[in-house]
Amino acid sequence: MYCYTAYGLSIHSDLALPELVTETRNADVVFRFGKVNGAGLELLDETRSFKATPNEAYYYLEGVGKFLVCEGREVIVDPSSNAYERTVRLCLLGPIVALLLHQRGELVLHASTVDVGGNAISFMGGQGWGKSTLAAAVHVRGYGMLADDVTAIHMNSSKPMAIPAYPQLKLWPNSIIALGHTPEALPVLHPDFTKRALRVTSGFAVMPSPLKRVYVIAAGPHVEVEPLSPQESLIELLRHSYAARFGNHLLEATGIATHFMHCARLAQNISVFRFRRPASLSLLSEHVSTLINDLAH
Repeated sequence: MYCYTAYGLSIHSDLALPELVTETRNADVVFRFGKVNGAGLELLDETRSFKATPNEAYYYLEGVGKFLVCEGREVIVDPSSNAYERTVRLCLLGPIVALLLHQRGELVLHASTVDVGGNAISFMGGQGWGKSTLAAAVHVRGYGMLADDVTAIHMNSSKPMAIPAYPQLKLWPNSIIALGHTPEALPVLHPDFTKRALRVTSGFAVMPSPLKRVYVIAAGPHVEVEPLSPQESLIELLRHSYAARFGNHLLEATGIATHFMHCARLAQNISVFRFRRPASLSLLSEHVSTLINDLAH
């Protein structure tokens, strides 16, 4: 098996995962090929189906395959016959690892996270809202990178701690150009899309950082940073938790109360802001300067 580390876990895998950092120690988690029974799965949308029990989660993605996540310790991968290997890895290191982290008791946010002065700062929002682009632009300014798209928060400590994921960003070509890179030099994530993988070659944080602030990305006519109340913060954390991407199925199986308490505790212990800005990459440098100045204050 291949041996890696991500999210503080030692991962042994049948499938090569070059996105991860190589490390050899006793396995916390095993990814292995096998057959997965897809019976009884409920549709989430046109391409995704899902089913969960207290200890297991079944996930199907059309054209990619079926996955079974067991007790936060094992993932069985059953690829479709025509599946593109990079797409299988993309699914495995996205929704599947999010399910695994959820089973292990972590609070998983649909967010990208950087390290600024030893504190974790997360950018939260829906697909295509610019989380990865903002995180990458802050990283380019010399700050550490913690996670892209799937951010795990460890809640069983005195402070909410953001756990380092793996050193890769997923970006659209226009964002890559705005950051000073050449899209054609980077591998595509999916044969039908132009989004590409950018390896973080330096400045990747290797230790957890206390989560201090979350910015909820929103569109607006000008750049504005608006503080949210604890109640508004809780709503946004619930809305953008990764569990919400599986409808009610996951939380009904694993415990809505625990998830709600984690989000409520996080809302009480960090600052949450709405970050409004025009959706223009030509203003990206201005957006980052506003964020850095806001953090300094």
